[in-house]
Amino acid sequence: MRRRAFTLVEILIVLIIFGIVMGAVFSALAMYFSSQWQTEDYAIARAEIEGAFGALSSPFSSIGLGLPNNAAGSGAFAASFAAVGSQPNASVMSSMGAWGSAWGGPVTVASGDVRQPAGRITAPDADGYYCGPELYFAWSVPLGRVISPDVAGSGGADKMKQPTGSYESWINFQQLSMDVGYWSGQRLALRGADGGVLPVSQDQWVTLPSFGLPLYVERLEGGGSRAVVKIAPGAEAAHILLGSPLRGFEELHAVRASRLRVVNEELIQEFYVMPPQLEPDVLQGGGTHRVLARNVAGVWFRFNPRTRILQMALAVQGINADRQGAAPLRPAGWPDGAPDIGGKDRRILVENRAWRIRN
Repeated sequence: MRRRAFTLVEILIVLIIFGIVMGAVFSALAMYFSSQWQTEDYAIARAEIEGAFGALSSPFSSIGLGLPNNAAGSGAFAASFAAVGSQPNASVMSSMGAWGSAWGGPVTVASGDVRQPAGRITAPDADGYYCGPELYFAWSVPLGRVISPDVAGSGGADKMKQPTGSYESWINFQQLSMDVGYWSGQRLALRGADGGVLPVSQDQWVTLPSFGLPLYVERLEGGGSRAVVKIAPGAEAAHILLGSPLRGFEELHAVRASRLRVVNEELIQEFYVMPPQLEPDVLQGGGTHRVLARNVAGVWFRFNPRTRILQMALAVQGINADRQGAAPLRPAGWPDGAPDIGGKDRRILVENRAWRIRN
């Protein structure tokens, strides 16, 4: 009895049908996994971005508190912190601007180390924004101690006085009221209203919110209950007259500085807290920074010193390689003028946040 075998045509038809079915199966699987990866990528990216914005909300709300800003384009901020020999030593704040220049201040957008000319961004765009991939900022932290209104007398501190005739040759003299009270270069003796030990150290920078100028702690007396401070000593050395009224019963604040930038796909925050605040502090655990976000494709800062608007665009890429979901060179939401960040087999989520710097 003869058996009839499959013909070549029948075999080809079966193979074609099998190929169509398997192609549909693989396509469905690819779409399924792509959808799963997309959900995972965007969820992780959004968590990283929101974590970074949340960590910055508190210090950003205190940027410039008790410090001169650069809204008038005078560069008073950097001049106040300028080094004068060994007292005070150079700090990163003294490199955040220059006297008579519009760039810099407690919010300084940079392209690298602001202490080097190549890292400074000294020209705004057509809309008046300074734009770049790094941000230096200075803010004030309350120390939990209220200062007595008696700030004169012992410890070599100067009493409240009007500027003498010699001040008339100083820069900015004519712009100031004669009843300002305290001027750059004067010394004050700060005491706690409760008479206790002040939570400050020698060579530290402090301020009072309504005063508006940094105070350099030259020395501590009375077992730490009295701090002799000098008002904006760098401004005095440059014959720049800065002044402000001083009121008692205000809480003493410490001046802090930070640098934000992307290193190895991580958004990091470096801290300048310990005197002389020139190099990043070594944090607990041995590192010099804390990580705010991972898998970062890019960050871009924009700041307008006149409107006091600070904008930050943060782009975080997914963890899954997926050509179907690969981001373009300029993902949605990435600011104009910022460098391209896409072109990889990764999804990229961009979110923007803006703050109004109130101080």
